[in-house]
Amino acid sequence: MKINLLLFGIFTDIFCSNKIELSLPNNSTVGDLKEYISKRYPKTKNLNFVVAIDENYAINDKIIKENQVVALIPPVSGG
Repeated sequence: MKINLLLFGIFTDIFCSNKIELSLPNNSTVGDLKEYISKRYPKTKNLNFVVAIDENYAINDKIIKENQVVALIPPVSGG
């Protein structure tokens, strides 16, 4: 299945883009996506980030469906 992956913050530097399309096996979960990303892009391995699906935060066992918009939200800090 194909998903659109939106990238923010440090992820735009790592992926050299603010949006990419990925192909994942059907019934992949958010946890599967995180594992795939950490293996393919080692610089993400130690980042603590969250995933949003269609503008809603998603937990690791949430199944991703084809053509959903998925975003990687990096750690943020402020003052």
